[in-house]
Amino acid sequence: MKHSRIINCGTTRYSRIPPLRPGPILLAFTLALLLPQSLHAVDSENCLMCHRFRGLARVDKEGDYRLFYVDEKLFSQGPHARVSCKGCHADIDKIPHDGAKPVDCLRSCHIEEPTREIIFTHSKVREHLEGSVHALTADDGTPRSHADDFPGCKDCHDIPLFRPVSLFKTVRAGVSDRAISRCVVCHSDEHFTRYFYSHVTTRMHKARDSREVVAMCSSCHADAALAKRHGLPDVVSSYLETYHGKAVLLGSTLAPDCLDCHSSKGNIHEMRAGTDPRSSVHPDNRAATCSAQDCHSSAGPALASFDVHATRNPATHKLEFGVGMFFVIMTLAILLPILTLNVLGLIRELLPSHEAEEEIERLTEFAENRAVADGGLKRFTREHRLQHAFLVTVFVVLCLTGFPMKFPEASWAPTIYQLFGGIRGAPIVHRVAGVSLVIGFIFHVGMILLNVARSLAREGKLSIVNWIKAVLALPMIPKPQDAKDIVTLVKYVFFLSPRRPNYGRFSWKEKLEYLGLFWGIALLAVTGVLLWAESLSTRVLPGWVLNVCYLAHTYESILAAAHITLVHIPGVIGRPGVSPLSSMIVNGNISPRALAEEHGGEIINWTPAEEVK
Repeated sequence: MKHSRIINCGTTRYSRIPPLRPGPILLAFTLALLLPQSLHAVDSENCLMCHRFRGLARVDKEGDYRLFYVDEKLFSQGPHARVSCKGCHADIDKIPHDGAKPVDCLRSCHIEEPTREIIFTHSKVREHLEGSVHALTADDGTPRSHADDFPGCKDCHDIPLFRPVSLFKTVRAGVSDRAISRCVVCHSDEHFTRYFYSHVTTRMHKARDSREVVAMCSSCHADAALAKRHGLPDVVSSYLETYHGKAVLLGSTLAPDCLDCHSSKGNIHEMRAGTDPRSSVHPDNRAATCSAQDCHSSAGPALASFDVHATRNPATHKLEFGVGMFFVIMTLAILLPILTLNVLGLIRELLPSHEAEEEIERLTEFAENRAVADGGLKRFTREHRLQHAFLVTVFVVLCLTGFPMKFPEASWAPTIYQLFGGIRGAPIVHRVAGVSLVIGFIFHVGMILLNVARSLAREGKLSIVNWIKAVLALPMIPKPQDAKDIVTLVKYVFFLSPRRPNYGRFSWKEKLEYLGLFWGIALLAVTGVLLWAESLSTRVLPGWVLNVCYLAHTYESILAAAHITLVHIPGVIGRPGVSPLSSMIVNGNISPRALAEEHGGEIINWTPAEEVK
């Protein structure tokens, strides 16, 4: 018995192929003839008599599995619905037929072009293809190497289907029955009318969804071996790293896909290499392509220097590589030491020194007496708590509307994005939250500076010099004592000293987080505004600045989220005796014990040192 190899979905297996028997074939013909003729009324050659069966398949001489089933319903929804089978398969002249020859899509079809009543043909496409980057021959006529790598008609037009759209008062997918009802008043053949309507309205917008276009181009350009053979860069992953690519993955129909840039003018079959002066992405034409009416119409010429396919490869994009390395090093330099000290600090709390325990008990007693006298230990005012709640809310919204854009291929990204209106609503929410954060930040800083000025004015000491000194003396500003506290902490967590640090009003960790807000909010605000208002920013700045802004905005967001998730939350509400929530968030009061453990230096400042000792 004959054995043959079957290739299916990337896997290889072997199957026994039984010899053909005439009985089942004759039975199939008989059953097909007895079926209602309406099922294949448009099939004048009765090809569907066999090809209507889903199991019609065989293994060819190369051992590949070939399926010959034709879905009549799908076929009738595409541009070939009115083309007879022999219009493409002209070599078939009998049934059952021998092996069919490959279809030449550029030959004349057996269908009349309705506006001029002439035989329709795709032959003009050949002229466009011969001058494109996908041509099998170079401009001088010499054959290109690896000819099998170049796409044929069916590599791109694999599933030709209509995408009609209703333009009757509203824009929606599908055929407009109200429009058809008007057409059939004169054009009595409703089948032809629907076909012609579907054809025309499909041509009024993209024939393919943007995600399908990207997937189609990726079938070749994402092939690492093919790209290496032809010296092509990694354009697929670099495109998917941009806002354009991420928006397409999240379902945007407005974001540009490959064809919008690489064949923005003329026929898409005329796509040319980027080095060709006639190409829409040639350096001399890129500005016009980017500033097209449907794209960045008001952008400056400098937008053309924005590299859509930028990577972090040090050999080709040194600037982007440097920016990425800076943020990676900074993130590790900030998080690793703090995480290490936090973990060691928790271990040390389980094994405290006798001296540290006694000191905490003494400070707790003083704090309790102060709490009784003052009716509680107020640490945060109502204004502070409201600002904190505002910051938490805005931060969460920014994360929920930002990170799905960073990771659009994650399974959770579309679900979260839909909570904020999808690709059209979530970016707006993100920008509103970003503007709110900046306004809140400006209000916070302004109130601090204003309160300092008011305090100096009450004392009659208001001057620029005194005002600067007073600002630098604020408890959130780092002092030399903070460096001493870090050294004391390192000694304590490594069991080199029995003495733990007594922080003042704010510890060095809290000061670092606070000043980190200044750095983070300012950086995210500047880069976010430049990216948001690219039409204005590219009138005064070169386009490569946007590449840097994109990387900085992304990496700083990851750093902020990582710090809050790994450092702030575990360090604030994950400590023993504090979880699940500190009372300071609710009423602004801190417990005497927590104050003694976390801010013993503040208690010492209340009381004479000798009394505490």
